[in-house]
Amino acid sequence: MAIIAASACGGSTEPQDNTSPATVELSSDTATTYPDATSYLPTVTVFNRSHQAIQHAVTWTSANSSIATIDGIHVDANAIGTVVLTATSGNASGTYSLKVVREPVTRVTVTPNGAELYGLDSIELHAVAGGPSHDSLPGRAVAFAALDPGIATVSSTGVVHLHGSGNARITATSEGFVDTVGIAADARVVKTITVLPASLNIVPGANAAPWIYHTYDLLGTELPNRIPVAGNE
Repeated sequence: MAIIAASACGGSTEPQDNTSPATVELSSDTATTYPDATSYLPTVTVFNRSHQAIQHAVTWTSANSSIATIDGIHVDANAIGTVVLTATSGNASGTYSLKVVREPVTRVTVTPNGAELYGLDSIELHAVAGGPSHDSLPGRAVAFAALDPGIATVSSTGVVHLHGSGNARITATSEGFVDTVGIAADARVVKTITVLPASLNIVPGANAAPWIYHTYDLLGTELPNRIPVAGNE
């Protein structure tokens, strides 16, 4: 009788943990923004050891809160500089580099965007420099210039004075961006005003017809669009 003995050799493996984070991937690893701007954090995907996406809590931290702070799914830029933001899930993490730079001027807006001036009238223009994230960038230098100085000039603070009649253009420039406004100018000065009727008796309780004004320059030419200020004298 022959006896055959068989032995089986085998190894045991521990079950793989597919519920714990193994790696963290971000939809972006760098971005640029501006002070006082708020932007979204990148999308975070958490994977297990089998590289299967899993649902797991993610916590964001900022390496320098003076430059940027985390607010839920947003990041608030506080000051110019570069900061590393870290997304952590379990023992896995990923980093995101945020660069905060000076916001550039991308437009200039002048108000009012046009005007009609007569005689000795003047007007003050206001210019605002805006950027990609903010409609107003305080402290940005704006230079005014008159393209038709024979008709109108402008001061460094935006005050326009007339010197002639016609259409004048005023520009405001900041960091290479320009806005232009038009001034319709009639520099003739009112010399004489006539009022019709010259006198008027009003019965109590009655409605009087309005006075009719006529304004004339030094040469006796009637000036349209001039409205005198009425008084009691």
